[in-house]
Amino acid sequence: MAQADPQRQIVVRAQGLGKRYARRRQGFLPGLLGRKREDAAPLRRDWALRDVTLDVGAGEIVGVIGRNGAGKSTLLRILSRISAPTLGALSVRGRVTTLLDVGAGFHPDLTGRENIALAGGIFGLSRRDIAAGTEAIAAFAELEAVIDEPLKHYSSGMQMRLGFAVATHASPDLLLIDEVLAVGDLAFQQRCLERIHELARGGTGILLVTHDLQAVQTLCRHAYLLDGGRIAAQGAPADVVAAYQANMAVRQSTADAQAPSRLRFGRFWLGSGGRPATGWTTGEAATLGLEVEALDDGIDCLVTIDLLSDRGALLWRWTPPGGARLARGTQLFDFALGILPLQHGVYHLAVLLHDLGNGTLETWMLPPNLRFGPQAAAPDDVGPAWPLAIDATFSVTRA
Repeated sequence: MAQADPQRQIVVRAQGLGKRYARRRQGFLPGLLGRKREDAAPLRRDWALRDVTLDVGAGEIVGVIGRNGAGKSTLLRILSRISAPTLGALSVRGRVTTLLDVGAGFHPDLTGRENIALAGGIFGLSRRDIAAGTEAIAAFAELEAVIDEPLKHYSSGMQMRLGFAVATHASPDLLLIDEVLAVGDLAFQQRCLERIHELARGGTGILLVTHDLQAVQTLCRHAYLLDGGRIAAQGAPADVVAAYQANMAVRQSTADAQAPSRLRFGRFWLGSGGRPATGWTTGEAATLGLEVEALDDGIDCLVTIDLLSDRGALLWRWTPPGGARLARGTQLFDFALGILPLQHGVYHLAVLLHDLGNGTLETWMLPPNLRFGPQAAAPDDVGPAWPLAIDATFSVTRA
């Protein structure tokens, strides 16, 4: 960023922000038995943010990335002035619109038109602005035909489109966005991106918090990586994304202190033949390959593969029957997955190996840039059915 640019107008500046929460590990039973809360569990103070300094200028799009629990949501709550920092200083110029949850403030029994008035008031629009902009909001959300129907009859995709349309119609000085770009089909997502660029050209400063690493590299001019409540990296989006991927690719291991792990993860690949890829297409079969090194001979282990949403919700779990018996050396794990009924978006894959001999567990997680693109004719308002039905096969060969 050109920090020394005298023409640069700052819309939000955070200096040394810190946020500490007081927590007490207190269950239901002590209170039921009449024990005083303060006697039942000691008060514990945890820092959700420490020494965070950043700024966003007028017309700039800045990205913030980081794993779940890194402090991103806490930062947004402070910047939107929902929560006050424990330490540090915050300066915000002008009107702020916060998209922490598309559709927040809507009421299911009100019509789309009435919800525009309700949400518009929350976002700071005057009655005159709301009246003048209702038809344009409905048109942007592609909801003209149902705008006078109760919101409870809308699909989740229709509600998300309406929420994004209302929030961005407000043309604020600062727009805070939390994981709300994947709304609707591919064509509507493109309109959302164009609207964000339009706001930036008009002078709106935009802070985008997301797991969508491609969006950060495409939209943003500067990015920050949060890790453990602190800024771990900042600078050009490509460099910050690379730092994040390297951080997420570190193998996670939980092992019994008496029994060191005997398994190690190596490289991975998507698609047949080890071709490099960052995602698959919705409606197509998918393959995943993974190297695993066994440090002993004859290791019996259970293998589990998890598919998770960008927020960590488990969408599908599969454990091949019989597990695997591994010889000393490097093995190649091949997973062949059937049709993936997923919407366009970003997902996580994890592979878990449970060593039955010594009770250790090894977890490998793909860096969170696994993207699924929609089919050309995929409906925009249809999400995955639960539970997901995905055919899968698994095989192990020596490297």
